Amino acid sequence: MMWALELLTFKVYHPLAYYSAFFSIRAKAFDYGLFCFGKEKLLSVIKDIKKVEKRHRNKKDEDVLGDAYIVLEMYARGFEFMPIDIYSKAKAFSDYRQQDNARSCKHRRT
Repeated sequence: MMWALELLTFKVYHPLAYYSAFFSIRAKAFDYGLFCFGKEKLLSVIKDIKKVEKRHRNKKDEDVLGDAYIVLEMYARGFEFMPIDIYSKAKAFSDYRQQDNARSCKHRRT
């Protein structure tokens, strides 16, 4: 129970830290080409996967769908991914405000 409260606190009060940790540790099928080019592309990926009956989907499709919903939530909260920096030594996602990273999340000002 305490773990769930701690997770919820991070998700609400420190969303960039939450998403950075999730995509670095828990994401099973993160694909930059599918997830990081805007909400419209992401919705088309979700729609394509959902066209297939659940019993006929493979494990990878289910993992992609799960991660896609987290990315969709991130987009809905006003965050987006920074472009990949091939010269960075980063090996995980992080909040771009903490350090210069290859794959980072940023808040989109609206």
